[in-house]
Amino acid sequence: GFFNVFLLWLVKREPIDFTPLIENRGLLIAMIATLLVTSLGWMITNFSIRGTSAVYAAMGEISYPFFVLLFAFLLFGVRQFDLSSLIGGALIFAGSFIMIYGRAKIQGAG
Repeated sequence: GFFNVFLLWLVKREPIDFTPLIENRGLLIAMIATLLVTSLGWMITNFSIRGTSAVYAAMGEISYPFFVLLFAFLLFGVRQFDLSSLIGGALIFAGSFIMIYGRAKIQGAG
């Protein structure tokens, strides 16, 4: 969030108007919550990578889109998938697993 605003400022070199954040308390709370949740997710990911092997960490990272779809459905009832997309996602996930697990076996990491 703030990094993107900083990059925008670097490119445009115009003053940034933060009055909508000050005037709209809900927007400010949403911005802070987004920053905190994103930071917490990043920290949890880094701690989990440190405590496991590279194979499991890589599998967790590539499964991120699956969990986005799952929680979007569970929390908000959003259905952006059908049978063919689920089969395609499962094949991609299986192929990635085979590649990561096979590479780890070759290198002796897992």
